[in-house]
Amino acid sequence: MNHVLTVEQAIDLASRALVASGAKQEVAGSVARAVVDAHARGRTNVGFEHLPYYCNALRRGAINGIAEPTVVPVKPGWMHADAHSGFTHHAFDCALDEFTSMAQHQGVAVLTIRNTYTCGELGYFPIRLARRGFAAIAVTNAGPAAVAPSGAGHPVFSTNPIAYAFPRDGRPPLVVDQSSSACTLVDVRAAKERGEPIPGDWALDRDGRLTKDPGEALQGTFKPFGGYKGSNIALLVELLAAGLGGANWSIDAPSFAEGTDCPDVGQWMMAMDIGSADDRGSGKRINAYLERIAELGAHIPGKARRTESGKPGNDGIILAAGLYDKIQSLI
Repeated sequence: MNHVLTVEQAIDLASRALVASGAKQEVAGSVARAVVDAHARGRTNVGFEHLPYYCNALRRGAINGIAEPTVVPVKPGWMHADAHSGFTHHAFDCALDEFTSMAQHQGVAVLTIRNTYTCGELGYFPIRLARRGFAAIAVTNAGPAAVAPSGAGHPVFSTNPIAYAFPRDGRPPLVVDQSSSACTLVDVRAAKERGEPIPGDWALDRDGRLTKDPGEALQGTFKPFGGYKGSNIALLVELLAAGLGGANWSIDAPSFAEGTDCPDVGQWMMAMDIGSADDRGSGKRINAYLERIAELGAHIPGKARRTESGKPGNDGIILAAGLYDKIQSLI
């Protein structure tokens, strides 16, 4: 039987699981809100389904659940946070007010974060900024190398996602969140847990052969999307997220699935203040454009999902009995 929770009940449940696993309350709250937000928008694989991985990493010491980020301005328009092997979510929350104030004053600002565990749903961070009226973009070298770029025989990049969000008048932000690889780790891992095959063009096994077996894919390498074009995007993400922020390159990052070492990867985010712009940057103009191209049959990201960020549908936050019991066992 499914369990139906309000947002507040869901945040409390996730927070208690994180605290029981070794996170302090403030850190747990930051991560729990991100987990529930993703789940409420239909991103369940980076919602509550992802929470046990965070808890297990805390318990084995791969995440410092009590770390207090160091947040400093680097230059006008550039802030930097060191998470000290902790969560991106807490470092982002600690930097958010000063970061957005900088973006309002300068018109645009950049935030780099280093030394973090994998951040789950990358799109959560541009969404948070879009809710404050900013156009935003974020990238992360999400973990240890898993993607063999075009021409390489071994992994060099992580799945290296890129996400962006634009505010819209009277509607949830437009959000795009995608990896530069042909697949994401959470999707392959979820397929393995369900006992389902993956598409045949996603990954290679350890011998470099295409595979539909998610277990073999996890032991092998993922492919970039679009050949060298996807590789180029992955390289850009790597240079921004790890290069400018001083985090581990993906090729140097230890596993986040086992062991006691944090991958210590990074994120790069940019916020642009469009609140004081003329009609060129208005949410109303963006709405009109999206409606116009939708009438031509263009795909509009997010339409198939719950897009009212942070708010459940009429049915609330729904957790399957097995998942609910799994989380309760962590408390």
